[in-house]
Amino acid sequence: MNAHVLVAAALAGGATWAAMVRSGPWPRLGPGRPPSPGRRSLARPRWRRSKERAATRAAVVELAEGLASELAAGQPVRTALARAGGEVGEPVLATALAPVVRTAALGGDVPTALATASRHPDLRPLGWLGAAWQVGEQQGAGLAVAVERVAAAGRAEAEHRLRVASAMAAPRATARLLAMLPLAGVVLGGLLGARPLDVLIGSPVGWGCLAAGAALEVAGLAWMSRIVATASGPPP
Repeated sequence: MNAHVLVAAALAGGATWAAMVRSGPWPRLGPGRPPSPGRRSLARPRWRRSKERAATRAAVVELAEGLASELAAGQPVRTALARAGGEVGEPVLATALAPVVRTAALGGDVPTALATASRHPDLRPLGWLGAAWQVGEQQGAGLAVAVERVAAAGRAEAEHRLRVASAMAAPRATARLLAMLPLAGVVLGGLLGARPLDVLIGSPVGWGCLAAGAALEVAGLAWMSRIVATASGPPP
């Protein structure tokens, strides 16, 4: 393979990698957003972050199920929360739940503490628990049934996410394949002797074509990423 092909491949590969980074799974950070697993380490692979977030959501469902079991066994509600919370081993949920358990032990406002903890995107069902808790305190209604329904809603949301992830696998793979086509085209042109590097960087027109192509690729990948992210959002 000659030097033109190697340099062309390097340029095209760099543009493709930049486009994929720009529109890939790394979360956009901004003010007012709750911390997410992606903010702790942007260098972790996407599959690992997805697995960790799924484990966090599953732990919330297990917490609701454990709380419902404690209430059904006749435990006082604050004692039931302390016992169920003490069995949580998932780090994200354990960190968010610690101030809630302390608030319950001190006789404080547990619904507000749960609502605060639910600001984390993977801990939304804690807000549902807080609402159920508040209704139970104000109306004297039994909390066990409401907590069981929260657990059922959490399971339904997890199943929805799995179905959406399966449906989005093909579009994601297609986007990655399309992102690699410019690199393949440049390499193929070099192998055929078309000298694409001379065309792209040998004149102002070539540079303009290179810049326009890179911009269109970034825009296309960003658009695809936005579509997939919107479709992968939480269920209504």
